[in-house]
Amino acid sequence: MRKTILLIMLLLAACASQPQAIQAKVKPADIGVFATLAESGTFEMELAPVYTQLAAARHSAAAQLRDGRISLADAVKVQQLADAARTALDGAYAADKRGQRNLAAALVMQANLTLSKAQGVLK
Repeated sequence: MRKTILLIMLLLAACASQPQAIQAKVKPADIGVFATLAESGTFEMELAPVYTQLAAARHSAAAQLRDGRISLADAVKVQQLADAARTALDGAYAADKRGQRNLAAALVMQANLTLSKAQGVLK
């Protein structure tokens, strides 16, 4: 049995060729993947799409700044608006935990409006 395995290994080694180097220029992709671990039917699940939009706006601003499609001032403005939206979303989550559903809904609406402004700055 050992002789058979040794023979097979020698045959495979004899058939092996030198690996060839592969060279290519790869441009970094602007692909972002955002996900949530929120449970279905919870207030966190209602917040998840807005948090996703928030993450996408931040990512898009950074990519557009890197590519020279927006100015530094515009990128900073998007980040500031994203910060304000995040504060509203975090406040909405806290309000829901305290049972203040109306306040939570108002804060989610505020976050959506703020993110709409951020999207308006992006190209």
